[in-house]
Amino acid sequence: MIFENCDDVLHSDVEQRKRFESALKRNVTIELLDLDARVAKFIGSTGEIYNTTLSSCTCMDYTLRKLPCKHMYRLAVECNLIDPNEDPWRTYKEYSSTVKRLKKKMDKMTWDQLKDLEVYIDKSLGDQT
Repeated sequence: MIFENCDDVLHSDVEQRKRFESALKRNVTIELLDLDARVAKFIGSTGEIYNTTLSSCTCMDYTLRKLPCKHMYRLAVECNLIDPNEDPWRTYKEYSSTVKRLKKKMDKMTWDQLKDLEVYIDKSLGDQT
């Protein structure tokens, strides 16, 4: 588990993927980074400073949701705890384009093929749906 207060399964959620993608952008400015202590200070867009660890952040997003924010994701990347090129860390854009490709293929499937696909997915995911 990378973040102390959350299950790693959460990171495949679409909203969390968006936060992760945002963490990789240049506008997430690091003021201070301590790799040994795994803490950082980030400068917000209006100049505010966010104190960030792998278990919390002082930004509004984390304060309201208590889930990893873009600053926490960026800290994890800087500490080499996350490789952005590996699953499940691929960006939301990659995820979204894969879903679009699947939808196009599904539009061409027959009813029986769709039902078979649904059974396959249900078996693969178990009771997650």
